[in-house]
Amino acid sequence: MTGTQGWNPPGMQVDYAPLSPLSFLARTVAMHPQRLAVAHGAGDQIVKRTWLQLYARCGSLACALKQEGIGKGDVVAVMLPNTPAMVEAGFAIPMAGAVFCALDPRQEPSVIAKMLDDSGAKAILVDAEFAESARDALDLRRSGHPVFVIDVVDPVFEGAANPVGDIGYEEFLAQGDPAYAWKLPQDENDAIALSYACADGGLESLLCSHRGAAISALAVILEWDMPRHASYLWTQPMPHGNGWSLSWSVAARAGVNVCLRDGHFDRAPELIGAHGVTHYCGPANVHARLQEALSASQAREAAGLQGMVAGDPPVQDVILGLERQGVVLTHAQCLPRTCGLSVRVDQAGD
Repeated sequence: MTGTQGWNPPGMQVDYAPLSPLSFLARTVAMHPQRLAVAHGAGDQIVKRTWLQLYARCGSLACALKQEGIGKGDVVAVMLPNTPAMVEAGFAIPMAGAVFCALDPRQEPSVIAKMLDDSGAKAILVDAEFAESARDALDLRRSGHPVFVIDVVDPVFEGAANPVGDIGYEEFLAQGDPAYAWKLPQDENDAIALSYACADGGLESLLCSHRGAAISALAVILEWDMPRHASYLWTQPMPHGNGWSLSWSVAARAGVNVCLRDGHFDRAPELIGAHGVTHYCGPANVHARLQEALSASQAREAAGLQGMVAGDPPVQDVILGLERQGVVLTHAQCLPRTCGLSVRVDQAGD
C-alpha cells in the first residue's frame, strides 16, 4: 500500500497515549520501584519512602478522594509546604481525575477564601502550620458549598497539631486502596492543575493541562541536563507555579525529592551532604538564603551542585559566593502560563 490513505485506512485506530506526568510516575515505579523517592527530616524524625511506597500512598489518596465523591474536573486545594504529602498530592489528585490547586499560604485569609470560592474546591489538605489561616479563610468564604478538610501533621513540624477539619491525613489514606486502578485522562488537554496569581487588585486563574505539565517537566530536564536519579532539594516553595513542574521532572528521572520546609534553610547544608543533592531551584531570595547557610556551615558538599535561578538574578555578591562554593548556576524564566519554567536564558554568572 502506498500513500496516506493506504497506510491509514478508514476505521483503523492510530496508536495514541495522552501525555501526562502520571505516566512518569507509572514508568518509574515499574523500572525503579525500590529507588528512594522522598527524604524528609533528619535523625529520628527522618521519613524515607521508595517510589513503590510513594505510589501506593498516591493510590490510597486517589481512592479515598473518589470515595468522598471527588471525580473528573473537581478541584482539590492544598495548603502544604515542601513535604512528602505535597509530593503525593501532586500525583494522587489527578489520579482521581481531579484538578490540583496549590494555594499560597502567605496570602491573606480573605484572598484564600476568594480562591476557594472561585475554584469551587470540594476538598482541601491543610498542614498544621497553616491551620489558623485556613480556618479563617474557610470562615470568610461566601459560597455555601461544603469543603471537606483533611488535616496533615508533618512529623518535622515543631508546632501543635491544631486540627481544622474532618479527618487526619493518615486516617484518610487508610480508607483508600493502595492498588487503586487509576486511569490516564482520555484527553491530554484536561486540566491537571489550577493556580492563582494576584493581579491589579484581583485574582487571575491559570489552568495547566496534563499535556502542558508533561512538556514543561520534560523541558526542565532537557534544559537543565537533569540526569537519571538526580537528587533534588526542595528550596523552591512547591505551591508556587506547581513547584515549576519539578516534582513531575523528578519522577520522570526516578530521582529523590529532598523536602525542606520553608524557614529551615539552616538544615540545607546537612541535607545536601546526607542525600547527595545534585539540584535545587528558586528565585533570587532562595539563592541568597542558601548561600548564607552554606557560608555559615562552611560546607564543602556543594561542589558541582546545580542551581537554577528563575526570574531576576540574585545580586552579584550572592552569585560569586555560590560559585566560590562550587555551585553551578543556570538562569531561566518562570512563565506561569506555560505551566513552569521556560528554556534556559544563560549561565547566571556570565
